[in-house]
Amino acid sequence: MCFCCKFSHHEYSLFARILPLFIGISLPINKYLQLYSLIKNKSFIFAFESLKRIVMAKKINRIKVVLVEKGVTSKWLAEQLGKNVTTVSKWCTNDNQPNLETLLMIARLLNVEVQDLIAKDAEI
Repeated sequence: MCFCCKFSHHEYSLFARILPLFIGISLPINKYLQLYSLIKNKSFIFAFESLKRIVMAKKINRIKVVLVEKGVTSKWLAEQLGKNVTTVSKWCTNDNQPNLETLLMIARLLNVEVQDLIAKDAEI
């Protein structure tokens, strides 16, 4: 029996309309059901905050790994880029992502290819 059989036609229709929001995001079925439940109960803000946390938990960049490989610190990188140490720290933990121009500068500073700074298995 598929998980959808637990819902009425109306509920299934609602779920089918929100499903495209998750395209490209690999989630276990219990996460889909949790998000569905939030949306069904009109907790849209909570649903999208939950989705944002799931997406942001993905490891998109390898900046921290490359810094370790090169034997330099995030503080050094922040100084070289003229950025706040907290900003660079958030990039290293994948809480935030640098823009493309900054990523190019990081690659140049660390003497690596831009592709080396991006996780190969990042699912967004």
